[in-house]
Amino acid sequence: MVSNLTHRLESCDEAAKQMEQPPDSGTSDSGPQPTHEQVTELKHKLERQTAEMAGLREELGSSSDAVEKAQCEIEAQREELAALQQEIARLEQAEQVMSWSPLLEATARITELEAALQAERDMVSNLTHRLESCDEAAKQMEQLPDSGTCLLYTSPSPRDS
Repeated sequence: MVSNLTHRLESCDEAAKQMEQPPDSGTSDSGPQPTHEQVTELKHKLERQTAEMAGLREELGSSSDAVEKAQCEIEAQREELAALQQEIARLEQAEQVMSWSPLLEATARITELEAALQAERDMVSNLTHRLESCDEAAKQMEQLPDSGTCLLYTSPSPRDS
């Protein structure tokens, strides 16, 4: 839009320059002289062109101000976007660190529990083996013949006399 206004303003400037140039005051061979009505009409046309140029200059100034303001707003939005992107990256990194921390803690706890469970299984296995050994010994003892009473014989000692 600004380039279109600039082009129109340049066209008006060119037309105004052509109208302001005095006609050649040379020889009579240059052609017929303009009439009073033609001069008046040219003056009115010049006034309209001048008014249109003033309007275009004002519109161009407003458009230029609007473009400059929009560029400032765009730059501010870009800066805000960059700040938000940095914040997002920081939060994603923090989330990744935080999401690994509980997982690592849980993995360590599982390893501890598995080690404790294995120790308990080993103890149960050891106790089961010992119990089986005791049961076997008890069965063997039950199978021994009952020999009755046992007397201990001692010979008299020389000190007894």
